[in-house]
Amino acid sequence: MNPTFSQKLSKADNTKAKIIDTAITLFSEKGYENVSTKEIAKKSFVSEGTIFRYFNTKSQLLHDAIFPIASQILPTEVDRVTSEVLINNNLNFTDFLTLFYNDRYQYVWEHFNALKVFFSRLLFNPQMKRDFLKMFSDKEVPTFIDVIEEYQRNHELTNLVNAEEIITGIITQFVFLIVKEKIIEDNTTISDNKRNDEISKIVRNINTLYGGTDDD
Repeated sequence: MNPTFSQKLSKADNTKAKIIDTAITLFSEKGYENVSTKEIAKKSFVSEGTIFRYFNTKSQLLHDAIFPIASQILPTEVDRVTSEVLINNNLNFTDFLTLFYNDRYQYVWEHFNALKVFFSRLLFNPQMKRDFLKMFSDKEVPTFIDVIEEYQRNHELTNLVNAEEIITGIITQFVFLIVKEKIIEDNTTISDNKRNDEISKIVRNINTLYGGTDDD
């Protein structure tokens, strides 16, 4: 019996998902530049032509694999956090950053491979960095920019660096924490106490990098 359209669609979605999962794993293990579409096809048990049926280029495959995951890296409770900072003025920057890191810790841990690839490319690819910020243009980043700029006006953060750069630094420090835990220390899990200790350390790092003094 021939498969129905929905069955065909489901199979196509599964094939695309398998290609994306394989690409993320290989990019994470070997680096984007060192992985070919031929290798991705072989590991996915599909033809190379099948990959190009879904993705025009390897670059598009990279984009489609990691940007949907990267787009969810900002807090799920962004409206509440924003209200606390911009309306109620109840959170100092250290408390805000601690809330942010705790909110997103499990998400980053679970999507580590994709985010590792994303940020390794982000550091050396100005276009990807622009795309990352543009991706949020109608979503959370403008709100987060407002939050960061409020802390700059209150002199809790330096005015010598723009808000977008501070946001990038906040996220990058966070990903480096997970890299340390997963790769350098080879941990499969992390206790709540250790997580809180590590978050406290990177909060101090961010305050050292971007903390405000008397600059205007």
